[in-house]
Amino acid sequence: MADDESDVERFSRLLAWSYRAEIAGEALFAELAVGFEATGHRALLEDLAEVERLMADALRPALHRYGVDGGDDERSRAQGRANAALAIEDGWDTFLARFDPITEAALAKYVELRSLCERQDPVWDLLIAHEEALQVVGRILSGDGGGDAQAPVNVLLERLRAHAAAPA
Repeated sequence: MADDESDVERFSRLLAWSYRAEIAGEALFAELAVGFEATGHRALLEDLAEVERLMADALRPALHRYGVDGGDDERSRAQGRANAALAIEDGWDTFLARFDPITEAALAKYVELRSLCERQDPVWDLLIAHEEALQVVGRILSGDGGGDAQAPVNVLLERLRAHAAAPA
Protein backbone atom coordinates (compact mmCIF):
# COMPACT_ATOMS: atom_id res chain seq x y z
CA MET A 1 0.00 0.00 0.00
CA ALA A 2 1.28 3.45 -0.87
CA ASP A 3 1.96 5.60 2.18
CA ASP A 4 -0.09 8.43 0.73
CA GLU A 5 -3.12 6.27 -0.08
CA SER A 6 -6.22 7.59 1.68
CA ASP A 7 -8.79 5.37 3.35
CA VAL A 8 -11.21 6.21 0.54
CA GLU A 9 -8.68 5.17 -2.08
CA ARG A 10 -7.86 2.00 -0.17
CA PHE A 11 -11.57 1.20 0.21
CA SER A 12 -12.14 1.71 -3.52
CA ARG A 13 -9.15 -0.45 -4.43
CA LEU A 14 -10.24 -3.24 -2.06
CA LEU A 15 -13.82 -3.14 -3.30
CA ALA A 16 -12.70 -3.40 -6.93
CA TRP A 17 -10.29 -6.21 -6.01
CA SER A 18 -13.04 -8.04 -4.12
CA TYR A 19 -15.43 -7.87 -7.03
CA ARG A 20 -12.78 -9.03 -9.52
CA ALA A 21 -11.88 -11.90 -7.18
CA GLU A 22 -15.48 -13.09 -7.20
CA ILE A 23 -15.72 -12.91 -10.99
CA ALA A 24 -12.43 -14.81 -11.31
CA GLY A 25 -13.52 -17.24 -8.60
CA GLU A 26 -16.65 -18.20 -10.50
CA ALA A 27 -14.58 -19.06 -13.59
CA LEU A 28 -11.97 -20.84 -11.46
CA PHE A 29 -14.41 -23.15 -9.73
CA ALA A 30 -16.35 -23.84 -12.94
CA GLU A 31 -13.13 -24.99 -14.63
CA LEU A 32 -12.02 -26.94 -11.57
CA ALA A 33 -15.35 -28.79 -11.55
CA VAL A 34 -14.47 -30.25 -14.94
CA GLY A 35 -10.74 -30.60 -14.40
CA PHE A 36 -11.04 -32.28 -11.02
CA GLU A 37 -14.13 -34.35 -11.83
CA ALA A 38 -12.26 -37.54 -10.95
CA THR A 39 -12.02 -36.38 -7.32
CA GLY A 40 -15.78 -36.83 -6.95
CA HIS A 41 -16.24 -33.15 -6.06
CA ARG A 42 -17.72 -31.83 -9.31
CA ALA A 43 -21.08 -30.84 -7.79
CA LEU A 44 -19.38 -29.13 -4.86
CA LEU A 45 -17.08 -27.16 -7.17
CA GLU A 46 -20.03 -26.19 -9.37
CA ASP A 47 -21.82 -24.93 -6.26
CA LEU A 48 -18.71 -22.94 -5.30
CA ALA A 49 -18.80 -21.33 -8.76
CA GLU A 50 -22.42 -20.39 -8.04
CA VAL A 51 -21.40 -18.96 -4.65
CA GLU A 52 -18.82 -16.77 -6.35
CA ARG A 53 -21.32 -15.62 -9.00
CA LEU A 54 -23.91 -14.71 -6.39
CA MET A 55 -21.30 -12.91 -4.29
CA ALA A 56 -20.22 -10.86 -7.31
CA ASP A 57 -23.88 -10.05 -7.94
CA ALA A 58 -24.20 -8.92 -4.32
CA LEU A 59 -21.15 -6.65 -4.66
CA ARG A 60 -22.25 -5.01 -7.93
CA PRO A 61 -24.63 -2.52 -6.23
CA ALA A 62 -21.83 -1.47 -3.86
CA LEU A 63 -19.60 -0.74 -6.86
CA HIS A 64 -22.29 1.55 -8.23
CA ARG A 65 -23.12 3.10 -4.85
CA TYR A 66 -19.49 4.05 -4.21
CA GLY A 67 -18.59 4.87 -7.81
CA VAL A 68 -15.97 2.14 -8.07
CA ASP A 69 -15.01 0.57 -11.39
CA GLY A 70 -15.01 -3.20 -11.02
CA GLY A 71 -12.77 -3.68 -14.05
CA ASP A 72 -13.23 -5.89 -17.07
CA ASP A 73 -15.28 -8.95 -16.13
CA GLU A 74 -13.97 -10.98 -19.06
CA ARG A 75 -10.39 -10.25 -18.06
CA SER A 76 -11.17 -11.43 -14.52
CA ARG A 77 -12.83 -14.58 -15.90
CA ALA A 78 -9.80 -15.27 -18.08
CA GLN A 79 -7.56 -14.94 -15.01
CA GLY A 80 -9.78 -17.40 -13.15
CA ARG A 81 -9.60 -19.89 -16.00
CA ALA A 82 -5.82 -19.49 -16.18
CA ASN A 83 -5.51 -20.08 -12.44
CA ALA A 84 -7.71 -23.16 -12.78
CA ALA A 85 -5.51 -24.54 -15.55
CA LEU A 86 -2.45 -24.15 -13.34
CA ALA A 87 -4.23 -25.75 -10.37
CA ILE A 88 -5.38 -28.69 -12.47
CA GLU A 89 -1.86 -29.15 -13.79
CA ASP A 90 -0.46 -29.09 -10.23
CA GLY A 91 -3.07 -31.56 -8.97
CA TRP A 92 -5.79 -31.76 -6.35
CA ASP A 93 -3.54 -32.08 -3.31
CA THR A 94 -1.48 -29.04 -4.28
CA PHE A 95 -4.65 -27.08 -4.96
CA LEU A 96 -5.95 -27.93 -1.49
CA ALA A 97 -2.61 -27.01 0.12
CA ARG A 98 -2.80 -23.55 -1.45
CA PHE A 99 -6.48 -23.02 -0.69
CA ASP A 100 -6.23 -22.03 2.97
CA PRO A 101 -3.50 -19.37 2.54
CA ILE A 102 -5.43 -17.86 -0.38
CA THR A 103 -8.69 -17.69 1.54
CA GLU A 104 -6.90 -16.34 4.62
CA ALA A 105 -5.41 -13.49 2.59
CA ALA A 106 -8.76 -12.70 0.97
CA LEU A 107 -10.51 -12.77 4.33
CA ALA A 108 -8.06 -10.21 5.72
CA LYS A 109 -8.81 -7.91 2.78
CA TYR A 110 -12.56 -8.31 3.25
CA VAL A 111 -12.31 -7.50 6.96
CA GLU A 112 -10.27 -4.41 6.13
CA LEU A 113 -12.78 -3.41 3.45
CA ARG A 114 -15.59 -3.55 5.99
CA SER A 115 -13.57 -1.53 8.51
CA LEU A 116 -12.90 1.22 5.95
CA CYS A 117 -16.55 1.67 5.06
CA GLU A 118 -18.31 4.39 7.01
CA ARG A 119 -21.69 2.91 6.13
CA GLN A 120 -23.00 -0.33 7.59
CA ASP A 121 -23.99 -2.67 4.80
CA PRO A 122 -24.95 -6.34 5.12
CA VAL A 123 -22.95 -7.11 1.98
CA TRP A 124 -19.68 -6.74 3.95
CA ASP A 125 -20.77 -9.34 6.50
CA LEU A 126 -21.93 -11.58 3.67
CA LEU A 127 -18.58 -11.19 1.91
CA ILE A 128 -16.72 -12.17 5.08
CA ALA A 129 -19.08 -15.08 5.81
CA HIS A 130 -18.62 -16.37 2.27
CA GLU A 131 -14.83 -16.43 2.63
CA GLU A 132 -15.05 -18.06 6.06
CA ALA A 133 -17.26 -20.76 4.54
CA LEU A 134 -14.73 -21.30 1.76
CA GLN A 135 -12.06 -21.78 4.42
CA VAL A 136 -14.19 -24.41 6.15
CA VAL A 137 -14.76 -26.22 2.86
CA GLY A 138 -11.04 -26.21 2.08
CA ARG A 139 -10.15 -27.51 5.52
CA ILE A 140 -12.73 -30.29 5.33
CA LEU A 141 -11.53 -31.34 1.87
CA SER A 142 -7.90 -31.35 2.96
CA GLY A 143 -8.71 -33.43 6.02
CA ASP A 144 -8.06 -30.67 8.56
CA GLY A 145 -11.68 -30.47 9.61
CA GLY A 146 -14.42 -32.99 10.03
CA GLY A 147 -17.81 -32.88 8.46
CA ASP A 148 -19.48 -32.57 5.12
CA ALA A 149 -17.91 -29.97 2.81
CA GLN A 150 -21.24 -29.45 1.07
CA ALA A 151 -23.02 -28.32 4.27
CA PRO A 152 -21.41 -24.85 4.60
CA VAL A 153 -21.86 -24.33 0.87
CA ASN A 154 -25.58 -25.08 1.12
CA VAL A 155 -25.97 -22.62 4.00
CA LEU A 156 -24.06 -19.99 2.09
CA LEU A 157 -26.05 -20.52 -1.11
CA GLU A 158 -29.27 -20.10 0.86
CA ARG A 159 -27.97 -16.91 2.44
CA LEU A 160 -26.77 -15.47 -0.88
CA ARG A 161 -30.05 -16.30 -2.60
CA ALA A 162 -32.00 -14.66 0.21
CA HIS A 163 -29.83 -11.56 -0.13
CA ALA A 164 -30.46 -11.49 -3.88
CA ALA A 165 -34.21 -11.80 -3.35
CA ALA A 166 -34.38 -9.08 -0.72
CA PRO A 167 -35.70 -5.70 -1.83
CA ALA A 168 -32.96 -3.15 -2.46
